[in-house]
Amino acid sequence: MTPVAEVAVEILPKIFPELVDSPFFGYIVPDRYKSLEEVPYFKIESVGDTNGSHGSNKYHTRSYRIQVMAFIDLNKTDIEDITDRLDRGLETADFFQVYGEDRPHSENEKIQVLTRQYTTTRRK
Repeated sequence: MTPVAEVAVEILPKIFPELVDSPFFGYIVPDRYKSLEEVPYFKIESVGDTNGSHGSNKYHTRSYRIQVMAFIDLNKTDIEDITDRLDRGLETADFFQVYGEDRPHSENEKIQVLTRQYTTTRRK
């Protein structure tokens, strides 16, 4: 399973079990969410990956960098709680934050976009 699929299908539903509709989307967000009427939702995508080797080239690794974007309504969602749960939950699953940004959505200022990038390394 790719890291994007793992985060969307396995990890985020465990971190946020109260989101019963599982609004966790890998790469593509369904049209009904693009209106920003149904929030929160999460978009997960790959930023890049790097191959590596160790020792006598016997052990190979691949490092993945993924991006998680959370779209939340500031009037309904505690931004501190959601960022803390997101960062701690992904770190527990060996995804470590390397970048973070919070900003208002360009078209709807009631919607806040939380952008986080994480890295993880897997043996091949």
